Amino acid sequence: MTNRNPHFFTKKSRIISNNPAYQKAIETYAIKLISQGLPPILSLKDIGYLTNTSNDFIKKIVQRNIDCYKKFTIRKKSGGLRWIYIPNSQLNSVQYWIKKNILSTRQPHFASQAYTKGNSVKKNASIHCNAEWMVKIDIKNFFESISELKVYKVFLNLGYSKFVSFCLARICTVQIKSKERLNSKRWKYQRTRNELILGSLPQGTVTSPLLSNLCAFDLDTRCSIIASQYNFIYSRYSDDLIFTSVVKDKKNALYLMREVFESLISLGYTPNYKKTSLVHSGNRKIVTGLVVNSDHPTLPKNFKIYIKNSLYYCKIYGPLEHCKRIGFKSVLSFRQHLKGKILFAKSIDPKLGASFESDYLKIIWPDT
Repeated sequence: MTNRNPHFFTKKSRIISNNPAYQKAIETYAIKLISQGLPPILSLKDIGYLTNTSNDFIKKIVQRNIDCYKKFTIRKKSGGLRWIYIPNSQLNSVQYWIKKNILSTRQPHFASQAYTKGNSVKKNASIHCNAEWMVKIDIKNFFESISELKVYKVFLNLGYSKFVSFCLARICTVQIKSKERLNSKRWKYQRTRNELILGSLPQGTVTSPLLSNLCAFDLDTRCSIIASQYNFIYSRYSDDLIFTSVVKDKKNALYLMREVFESLISLGYTPNYKKTSLVHSGNRKIVTGLVVNSDHPTLPKNFKIYIKNSLYYCKIYGPLEHCKRIGFKSVLSFRQHLKGKILFAKSIDPKLGASFESDYLKIIWPDT
């Protein structure tokens, strides 16, 4: 591939135009992006060249003239359905390039604990160990609530032109034509006669997790400030906002909740009031699935019992009979499900996890 250094863009600008001001603007634009470790992109054609994709395909994606997603639903633990969008191989390749060359070079707010190297549910939980009070706030439909406009502003703030930022935002978002959005001013383009709806982040693509963090930078900044004002510590793991304090002051906790709700709404997010909780001193506190009442995160008792019982009954009755008893239709799915839980247990409690793993390996699984 051609070395796209500042000189490359200087020469390119002279081919495009004889205007010295235009040539200088292109050179400055390219140098600014290169100095930040970002690939300079001037046009839709550039996106196609850099991602080794046809210009026609990129154009259709940007104009929303083609649907490249396989859509299906999965059940949420809390009830209801979650839409998953899986892009085809061509679009996935383009999105992967954006993730690797643009998004992965940026750092989210320090309070963000998901989707980046070095972060984990254990690290997030560790921040809140030994707390006396805890406030947990969940964001409803987190990915879907992040609009194409927010994604556009992320690319724009990185230094890309308005047109390039628009194209990149279109590639990373999907248009959802629901009744709710058709009737909402927030999701409509301004000054248009047609029912053009803003896209949003789809759950299931390689770009959405990192973009969700970058789009939530303002939210993390506000929540960190609010937490500091009320003597709380704040972290966010995707759509889970956690605030903890060693100060036993219920009034402070309630004031904090009110201000966080106001900030979420003003930034276009919807608090999930049903999943909001205030946990008092002495009660069990769970952060990203781990108990934080002691000086280090531990596995919940019911989680350990579930693995222990699953291993025992697989040994006594056999995996096939056990799956029938608990309503698991696929033995292969249950095998992977149990293995995943054991590996998670091992990452939190290596000794206990190794014991579970030893028993798991002794199970005689049917041929699949």
